[in-house]
Amino acid sequence: MSLNNVAVSVILFVLKIRKNMTFDNVADFIDRTINRFKKEPQPLHIVISDPKGIVVAKILAPYDIKHMYRDPKNMPGLCPVCHCTVEKIPNLDYYTSTDKDFAITYDGFYIVRDRFKLFCEKRGYEGLRFVPLKKSLRHFYFMPEEIFQMDKETTVTMHQGEPCSVCGNYFWTGTGGHNIYSAIRWGEDDDFIQRTEELYTSKYNKSPFVIVGLKTARLMQEYGLKGFYFGNIYYKLEDQGTDKDKLVERSI
Repeated sequence: MSLNNVAVSVILFVLKIRKNMTFDNVADFIDRTINRFKKEPQPLHIVISDPKGIVVAKILAPYDIKHMYRDPKNMPGLCPVCHCTVEKIPNLDYYTSTDKDFAITYDGFYIVRDRFKLFCEKRGYEGLRFVPLKKSLRHFYFMPEEIFQMDKETTVTMHQGEPCSVCGNYFWTGTGGHNIYSAIRWGEDDDFIQRTEELYTSKYNKSPFVIVGLKTARLMQEYGLKGFYFGNIYYKLEDQGTDKDKLVERSI
């Protein structure tokens, strides 16, 4: 694809979302998109092919809704040097009319409806933060406080950029499509809602993953909660050999 075609595609895309982007956002987006198509050598990274495992928990994968902060310059909780998220501080004047029970804004804030909150209250889950949004009736900013114990040796975590000298964040953090592994072998009857300690995606859009027990996922489905789907969290089986046996090289 030529850079001219890329530029046309970028402009059309920006026109669709122009209401949610400042000029600086647009310029940065165009630069990053065009750079992706430049035929420059890409560094090799060492990644781990996923060991087999059993499913022990579920990740809540919500659909996106509009930004909580239209201009990231107005977003609190960012590192003053790299502008990555250090703390998620919601805008209480944010407005949404989404009918999804569990959603996430483009800039990484979890939003839930009162049905989700009522479900959690009936189940008696502890360590869940619900902050009412003044202009969004029956909607809340949501964040679990309990940390999910991830198997960091088995789970692939990728970074782009250098760690910030102030907050330690990278420009981008992700799993690269690889599985997430639990350090605990949860069972079918475990019922919990937790979050990862690591924040994922890029810059001011970073947020943790929300992870629930297998029983929790079943109960959510039975209760009729909607607007999201489930991904698998695994526990590594012991007969898979060493991680070094599974190293492969891949260009990203």
